[in-house]
Amino acid sequence: MIKHHFGFLLFLLLLLCGGAIFPQGGQKIVITGERMTGRETETEKIRGFGGDVVITHLNVRITCDSAIHFVEKNEAELIGNVVITQDTLTIKTAHGYYNGNTKRAWSDLPVELDDKKVFLKAQKGEYLFNSTQARFVNNVRLYDATGTMTTSELIYFRNTQVAYAFNGVKLWDATSSLDADSLVHYRTTKITHAYRNVKIVDSANVVLCDSVIYDQTAKITDARGNVQIKNFEDNTIILGEHVNDLRAEKHSIVEGNPFIMQIDTSSGVTDTVLVKAVLLESFGKKDSSMFIAHDSVVIIRGGFASLNSYTEYTKEPEKIYTYRKENEKVPPVLWYDQSQLSGDTVTVFIKEKKADKVYINQNSLIISKNAPYRYDQVSGNDVVMEFEAGKLKQTNIYGNVLSFYYVYDEGVQDGLIRSSSNNAVITFDNNKVEDVKLYGDPISEYYPENLVLGNEKKFFLPTYRDYGAPPAKDEYFGSFLSKIRETEHPFRK
Repeated sequence: MIKHHFGFLLFLLLLLCGGAIFPQGGQKIVITGERMTGRETETEKIRGFGGDVVITHLNVRITCDSAIHFVEKNEAELIGNVVITQDTLTIKTAHGYYNGNTKRAWSDLPVELDDKKVFLKAQKGEYLFNSTQARFVNNVRLYDATGTMTTSELIYFRNTQVAYAFNGVKLWDATSSLDADSLVHYRTTKITHAYRNVKIVDSANVVLCDSVIYDQTAKITDARGNVQIKNFEDNTIILGEHVNDLRAEKHSIVEGNPFIMQIDTSSGVTDTVLVKAVLLESFGKKDSSMFIAHDSVVIIRGGFASLNSYTEYTKEPEKIYTYRKENEKVPPVLWYDQSQLSGDTVTVFIKEKKADKVYINQNSLIISKNAPYRYDQVSGNDVVMEFEAGKLKQTNIYGNVLSFYYVYDEGVQDGLIRSSSNNAVITFDNNKVEDVKLYGDPISEYYPENLVLGNEKKFFLPTYRDYGAPPAKDEYFGSFLSKIRETEHPFRK
């Protein structure tokens, strides 16, 4: 009789646990525990398990303190110290759910995911085992060997190791940080695409832009849309619509109405350089750096300005070089204080932020405006100008020299001298002609003041060409200056 009673109890237990132990109609989740209760409704069979609960489903294993099994839904509510594992994947939470039909686990409480490559934690999240997709929301943090990411929402695909982050994203490592509204991060290739309100900070720079592609392996930063780069080491600001920084090659390209401003206060006096062009490039060399401006180049630096189609600037030694391109009608034109310089090639050497030497080669022309229509002029093949403390001290002219120089007697206008020779040396005092020496077939004519006064327009060289006033900062750079966004470096305030 006892044996029959025990058999009846075993049969009843099998009926109650049938959905959990024997798969019916597909892959059912299997639940075991120290204790079990059960009840049924018209639409659902519900089983409760407690004490060292273990749930298995295919290659997914779950442990927790207790569980509620919804048999018809093939779903379980997981309660207390929930640990979900699959191969190298581990998910932990205090309370969650698992559905065997969709192979989906989720939790509305703080949850952690660790797959030995990345570690994720958030206020809530879900994981889809079929697509290996994790979706975490609210105070999301991702850690891996390359850095840390925080965001409001993250979708991470484990198989492809691609992360999609949305709303207030921050990605950083030991050397730099990136903020954006959203981004896509490819862990295998270490390439990051960031979008909207992008801000990148490294040891020396702050970059603002609409979007960026950063290749960590190739060390390429491709920024687009309202790009602003501020370098705090040399106090430089770069603006443009597209900046491609090839850091491994030490080569940067700025396109889309590019602009550079550098402010130097190291000497106690503010020295500002402004540059605009169609294309700007910079090259970092072992012993120096070079910057090249292409097409419609405008440069302003204190009393120096230039209009040309090509400019090279090197830092050591500090030098500006420009030349007339083939088939160009207008040569490079430079202004320094009251002087206009032009020629097929012009090289300016700078010392302590002031002009030191200027070389003009082929079709050289120098015009110095001392008073209305009283312009000192000299032309020749090649010209070398030497400065002292920024003031012109001597000009050497080589080949086919022609000149007009106005004469002053104790500051009073006293006519002009027209001269020609093969070569000439002109010395200056306070930027005015002090002495003129002519070499090789010299010819010199003096025109007294009574013949000059009122007839100044008659005394111009055959090659004379006035290129007008030097470029003004407001006219050429006002629109750029208004675009500059205030920004601070977190470690350089």
